[in-house]
Amino acid sequence: MDIELIRQKGKSFSYIVRAQGLNVGRIHISISNESATIEDINVGEIRFKPYWFFPFKRTISYRGKGYGSALLKTAINHCREIGVKEILGVMHGDEVKLAKLYKRHGFAVNYDHSIYLSI
Repeated sequence: MDIELIRQKGKSFSYIVRAQGLNVGRIHISISNESATIEDINVGEIRFKPYWFFPFKRTISYRGKGYGSALLKTAINHCREIGVKEILGVMHGDEVKLAKLYKRHGFAVNYDHSIYLSI
């Protein structure tokens, strides 16, 4: 697993995570004053044909393997280093799995699907 800072504009930033040479996930954080907002976090699935003559595609999922946790931990550490005091966001997608991910990293998860971490 390799995590790389791919974009930084002002204090806002994005990281990608690679596995087996493929980009399998990303996180984008926007910064305003001492507050950060998670704009996007995604770990995906890759569909491919194992051989050119196969009539079907195979899917490899990178979800549930720690890539999202690694991205989130890296982003939290980056926020600490630049003086951010809180991280906010809203969950979109599989809210049960996302709530577990955010809670593992110390976030408060609210009934309206918003998340909050004081750092």
